[in-house]
Amino acid sequence: LDVLIISITQNDTSICYGDSVTLSVAANSTNAQQVCNLNQLPTNLQSGLVAYYPFCGNANDQSTNFNNGIVNGASLTLDRFGNTNSAYQFDGINDYISIPYSPSIAISNTYSVSVWFLMDGGNCNPRIFEMHESLNCGGYSLSFNGTSNISRTLHTCSYGSCGSQILLTSYNQPISSLVWHHLVITADGNTGEGKLYLNGNLVYSAIGPTFSSISYYGADLIIGNINPNRCDWWGGKIDDLAFWNRNLTSQEIQELYSNASNPDIVWSTGDTTNSITVSPSQTTTYTVNQNGCLDSITVTVLDTSLNTFNTSACDSYVWDGVTYTTSGQYTNVYTGSNNCDSTVTLDLTINYSSSNTVTVTACDDFVW
Repeated sequence: LDVLIISITQNDTSICYGDSVTLSVAANSTNAQQVCNLNQLPTNLQSGLVAYYPFCGNANDQSTNFNNGIVNGASLTLDRFGNTNSAYQFDGINDYISIPYSPSIAISNTYSVSVWFLMDGGNCNPRIFEMHESLNCGGYSLSFNGTSNISRTLHTCSYGSCGSQILLTSYNQPISSLVWHHLVITADGNTGEGKLYLNGNLVYSAIGPTFSSISYYGADLIIGNINPNRCDWWGGKIDDLAFWNRNLTSQEIQELYSNASNPDIVWSTGDTTNSITVSPSQTTTYTVNQNGCLDSITVTVLDTSLNTFNTSACDSYVWDGVTYTTSGQYTNVYTGSNNCDSTVTLDLTINYSSSNTVTVTACDDFVW
């Protein structure tokens, strides 16, 4: 039983009129649901599934074929959602997982693979997985060039029989290291068509040779290298690795990427981001729904006051220690009892005094 908890965090629950507040939920506040069992996988994605490794505490195959992995050094770690013991970390030195040969993983005509990965170090041309038709030839594989922790390009991305492989390695765009990516490959031996999807997007397709079957010689499927005698050690993390003996549709690939990478967040404002900034004009309650879990918060809007007074004066007027000598509107901002601004505007009229000189001539005296 997973208990899912969601909680809105904020920098304040009371704001002054005209101000804003940021509301947020942690990206992993609901401890995003892991698909650890076959019956949790959508029915359509169970069709043609030959092996599925969610790595929920072990390297067991959750398909009905029970192609369980044998862990050699790799250690359980956090997955992309922050769930503990839910992905495997490979040290890039000698860690790998082997899956003993079985006819179910000897995918011989149409093929799809889905995997989440994070590149971090490694050796030579690190392999996520490889299974050969014959020694170092044919079968299916996925690997990258070099060990840069900035970005890398594909080294092998292929499926087919020895000498008749569908190759997708011409996709030469760099893929960033140290962050999670989702990758899907589909290949059809009947048509020779192969497709590569990265983070839900179709980024490359190619037409290669056709073939009706692949004759595997019985080697293990290796996760983390070609075989333990090679230098192509994977460094980083691998999670949710799955293989099918059919081509996934673009809709299914979106389902694999979107449902598992972006836990649903919907605010009452309609926003779908982890954080929102709001500036309500009146006290308002905001709610958020994340993966069916709800939370709400009320933001109280405090009044700010605006006052104007008119006055006139001769020559000058002193207000809050400031002497004004010209007519106009002047504003002072004070802090009210609720700690919000209280704005007072002075509409001032200055009347100027005048002086005149009168010249008078009089005998003996003059009365004025």
